[in-house]
Amino acid sequence: MAIGLAKGECLGLIRALFQRVVVPPVVRREVIEEAHGRPVGQELQEALGVWIDETAPAAITVRAAIPGGGAGDQEVLALAAELGAVLLSDDAILQREADRLGISVLGAVEIVLLLKSQAAIPAVKPLLDLMQARAYYIEPSVYSQALEMAGEGH
Repeated sequence: MAIGLAKGECLGLIRALFQRVVVPPVVRREVIEEAHGRPVGQELQEALGVWIDETAPAAITVRAAIPGGGAGDQEVLALAAELGAVLLSDDAILQREADRLGISVLGAVEIVLLLKSQAAIPAVKPLLDLMQARAYYIEPSVYSQALEMAGEGH
């Protein structure tokens, strides 16, 4: 999700939507240390401690194995459950498990729609197009539905 928003040049706008944004250590490692100089890694590094906090879950309370998920998925779900937070992710496995656990989830396209509804951006189409132009895949049906929901459909 962060990668898609960074590709759409709107990662920093999510602070207009949420009082607090946190990432667990696993996300910092994956996005910053394994980013190999990609813009999203740099953006997250600059935001940490400024408007994004790194927080580890007190305990991994989500005990069930996540089929097809990595060890980091447990940390992400545990932190969201512990904080009663909305999980920001486009990962289908995380979305499915969060839904199973009653954790609200928003993906990149939903974030872009929220940004428009809060008047943080004037239109969703330019951001979605930029994300796609920078190799962030958006299902064609999701793209069309987002434009319709934003009142930008044809």
